[in-house]
Amino acid sequence: MTQPFRLAFAGCGNQARRHVAYFSSRHDVEIMVFDVDRSRAAALAADAHVATVNDLDDALARSCDALMVCTPTSSHFPLVHKALSAGVHVFCEKPLCRTRDEAVTLVERARAQQCVLQVGYLYRFVPAFVWLHRVIHEHRNPLGKLHTARFHIGGRAPRAWMYQCAFGGGAVYEKLVHMLDLAHWLWGGLADTELVHAKNEHSEYICDGQTIQSDVEDDVLVRGTTSTGVSLALHADMTSETFSQWVEIHGENGRFLASITPDIDSSVELHHPRYDMPAGKTSFAWEPQLYALQMYLFLSRVRGAMSGERDIPVHDMNALLNVADSVEMIQRDVHMVLTGNEDQQKREGMDRYGKISCSGTRDVW
Repeated sequence: MTQPFRLAFAGCGNQARRHVAYFSSRHDVEIMVFDVDRSRAAALAADAHVATVNDLDDALARSCDALMVCTPTSSHFPLVHKALSAGVHVFCEKPLCRTRDEAVTLVERARAQQCVLQVGYLYRFVPAFVWLHRVIHEHRNPLGKLHTARFHIGGRAPRAWMYQCAFGGGAVYEKLVHMLDLAHWLWGGLADTELVHAKNEHSEYICDGQTIQSDVEDDVLVRGTTSTGVSLALHADMTSETFSQWVEIHGENGRFLASITPDIDSSVELHHPRYDMPAGKTSFAWEPQLYALQMYLFLSRVRGAMSGERDIPVHDMNALLNVADSVEMIQRDVHMVLTGNEDQQKREGMDRYGKISCSGTRDVW
């Protein structure tokens, strides 16, 4: 009989529950969960009929094959590093970590141990974005030469720690990182990024049934440029009452509009037919099983690596470094704005890409 795939979960919040729901439906996966809040782990274990363990050391002692990291950002690096060092494959919810140096350490460890290291960038699985990625990289884009792209993501954060700097909260880590990854993925990297606006709009939020003090940016605007000259504007907020997300791209032959949500009609509108796509509007199907697709890919990668049939996806690891670099630089500049150290930043010339503005909001929409 084939040995079951042993999967450990660090953290038992909302994201863990989504992923456990997928894996618990499979008969070839054995699940164990743990959380610093033992009652939360016990509740998930009871609901999903899975086992609990005390911590990561306990999971490693039980020979887990892979670790799912669904914890606050501040805990990602030590958990991922320990798992990879033990030869355990890792799926980590975004962001992977808080600095490029940490990302380099984790990527190098994954390569050395021949482990899969995948981050939860869900937007790569949206059909419309998959299509756009393909036509850009195959140089068969019916939109023609692209000029501008606007990325937006917003909505209240579901957990109190997401509004607290000490735990790695804030709009950059919780929201903007998704759009940064999507931009890097679509164009294979960005030529530059620039912080335009960052603000702590509200110092208090009601979250998890309690009033909490927020010390993070809850509204942030970044602009950038791709290596092909496309001008980007990326906006994220944690102030909106309801979740919203969309990407709008304009080219010489039309417009692309897409979202992860079904309330926006993801579509391409062309002025003239090109590459077998007709003029007018063509809509994309909405995919309701994005989390399942993401987990299926991770499991397939791990099983391929374990059997030696498939190489570790090194190109994805390189992309992780690009995103980590952008996030660290933007987060550093956000910190300068929120702490009032903008003049220090200008004196020290800290922007490696040559220009940074933190003096207010500009009209880049």
